Amino acid sequence: MDAGYVGNKFTWTRHLHGRVTLQERLNRLLHNMEMVEYFPNLRVATLTIVYSDHNSILINTNWDIPGEKEKRPFRFEASWLTHEDFNKIFSTTWDKKKYSLVEAVEETKQAIID
Repeated sequence: MDAGYVGNKFTWTRHLHGRVTLQERLNRLLHNMEMVEYFPNLRVATLTIVYSDHNSILINTNWDIPGEKEKRPFRFEASWLTHEDFNKIFSTTWDKKKYSLVEAVEETKQAIID
């Protein structure tokens, strides 16, 4: 998975005759679910260009996440599908008797998060 970034989206810039002609995100950090478990606050910051046409990236494993975790919106991670217990957790929670689809989704979300 791509760890994302904070700051400038692009890490490489082509200049031609003093003008920016192309920008790309070449430098990035890839990580897996095990790394996310070890470093839940991991963030990648794109640093400012000094002399090169490449921006350096800074990997911070202890970044403070602003706001409370409960206030952040839930986002499903496709990588959860690869976890060996995902199908069991999902089907057990989803198959319980529910009064509405909203309730089923909410309870399943909580089971996945926990």
